[in-house]
Amino acid sequence: MSAQPLGGPVYKICPATDLEASDGGVPQAAIDVSDGYVHLSAAHQVRETASKHFAGREGLCLVEVDPARIPEGQLRWEVSRGGDRFPHVYGEITADAVVGVDALPLHDGEHLFPACVPVPLSSDPLPGEMARRLETAEVGAMVALARSAARSIPNHAPGRAGRSLTVAARFGPQSPINGIKGWGLDDPVMVADLEAGEQLFDSVGASFAVEVSSHAHPDALAHLADRGYVAAATENVLFRGLDDVSSPSVAIELEPVRPEDANAWGAMLGLGFTGGSPPPDEFTIFGPLNLALGLSRSYFIVANDTRVGTCSMRMDHEVAMLIGSAVLAEHRGKGYHSAAVVQRLALAQALGARWAKLDVQPGSASHRNAHRAGFRLSHTRTAFVRR
Repeated sequence: MSAQPLGGPVYKICPATDLEASDGGVPQAAIDVSDGYVHLSAAHQVRETASKHFAGREGLCLVEVDPARIPEGQLRWEVSRGGDRFPHVYGEITADAVVGVDALPLHDGEHLFPACVPVPLSSDPLPGEMARRLETAEVGAMVALARSAARSIPNHAPGRAGRSLTVAARFGPQSPINGIKGWGLDDPVMVADLEAGEQLFDSVGASFAVEVSSHAHPDALAHLADRGYVAAATENVLFRGLDDVSSPSVAIELEPVRPEDANAWGAMLGLGFTGGSPPPDEFTIFGPLNLALGLSRSYFIVANDTRVGTCSMRMDHEVAMLIGSAVLAEHRGKGYHSAAVVQRLALAQALGARWAKLDVQPGSASHRNAHRAGFRLSHTRTAFVRR
């Protein structure tokens, strides 16, 4: 038996009828009962599990489990098929650990997995391969945010996730994170997915943006222009490997956010983004939303016993997404943001990630800090809005 860091979700394939009878937890198959543990698969293993043990079976679902929500000591990574280490849980997996459920329909005899379940990167990925993987992580985060909102925000209307890479999610009439992500990466471009996303927002008059990668299909820009969209903002998507993580040059601590501090974290995030001006009311959801987000860790940045900002990190298998970073205006220019980046890189490395992802405004102080921390450009992403 060997332990393995928790770098991302693990999965259980089971009949949908068994899941419906399990009160939201992970049902145990006959082999789980006989072996004394629940058999699970990591992302790079789950497709082979489907073809080997569930070939041709209909009525299946894919249950996504957050390893961090399994009681300590119950999850063990043990050698199994092909000498690879598989996740085994010695105990029940309750509904609290389940962060997502998707159908596994058959298509031409093969099970069709959600696009946000990634195929792991090679050790030396090509630029286009890296860009698509990072956009897949972005889509997965949007799906997780919508699921988190369904659990933590009363009367939330859940987002829509298709079988393509496109996902649309609505969090409020004017929420800054309303949007459509991943569109344009499929060949051919799926205009129907864009139309379905538009309907999600138009039905309640909500504002939104369509975020398009520079690696999207060329037809995507023509379709957007025909539908009256114009470019509104651009951000750089950066990445770096985690084989050589340095120590921070400024002493800070990352204080984990407790449930009772969720609103305070969201308020500080808003103040950091606005530079001290009162943030929009929509920012009030960010605290409880981030705390309920699966595979995510949220922190206050603490310097000299004072909370000076916020940050968070979401694990997407081998990719660590550095998100939710904001330093209060009166504490900027002291290296706290850079130190929080470096500390999260070390944490991501310890959790088994191979890559880190960070989105920045081109030419900003955050961009310069990321460059000094070893990040380099993967691609750009442009947000389009309708006239």
